[in-house]
Amino acid sequence: MQVSQDTTSAHGDFGNNSFLNSMGAFKEAQAARMRYLRRHMKLVRRRFVKAHKYFNARNRAAASHRLVMRWNRAYRHEVKRHAKAIKAHKFAWRMMKKAFQAKMKATKYHKITYANLRNAIKNENSTRSTFKTWNAKWQAARRNVKKLIAEMRLNSYRRNDAEKKYKRAHRQRINATKIHDHAYLRMKKAIRLHKNRKGAECVARTARDAAAARRRSAHARLRRAHHNHRRAINRKRAAYRAAIKAHHAVRRHMRKNLSHF
Repeated sequence: MQVSQDTTSAHGDFGNNSFLNSMGAFKEAQAARMRYLRRHMKLVRRRFVKAHKYFNARNRAAASHRLVMRWNRAYRHEVKRHAKAIKAHKFAWRMMKKAFQAKMKATKYHKITYANLRNAIKNENSTRSTFKTWNAKWQAARRNVKKLIAEMRLNSYRRNDAEKKYKRAHRQRINATKIHDHAYLRMKKAIRLHKNRKGAECVARTARDAAAARRRSAHARLRRAHHNHRRAINRKRAAYRAAIKAHHAVRRHMRKNLSHF
């Protein structure tokens, strides 16, 4: 009668000697141990997956940190290049402004010398006409020297005076011509210099704009890298917490079901 009771009520556990009551108790204890092992292996597998996710997230965070540092270096380099381009453009603009002022001054001086040259030519022509007139009169008086000696002396005086005025006007015209030629060369040189400085300023402005565009692009990549880095750090932290949680679940399950071993 006792044997049939052991056979019908089979409840066994490996934590004590109850699994020796009967074969049913042993099988139930073994089934409970297998259920524990299946649950334990699930938890171990979850801990393995969570730990690998954490290590993957940590590696990605380190890689994103390296990427952030690289883009940060590139951004600082582009900032320096942009500042250098701005400085070169300001220098080129100042040189162009000086060249333009020099061109304007040379043009103004050229106009003044051209007006002086015209006045000198007009004065020379007028004195030449006067000299020719008095020279003709002197020649006529010279042919009639006996009758017109007094007139000849007067005409000689006037002729000499006109000749002196003509020579002085002629020298002034020559000087005005030299000054005009010099001013014209200075004006041409200033125009060429202004043209060259203007081209250099255009090149410097283009370089400055290109450096600014590269800086904006590098800054955008840096911000994107910072965003990815923050996301990677958050994923790493979440994966770390999940791995710790899975590990604690495994340890709690082991402590709770320690009797199955």
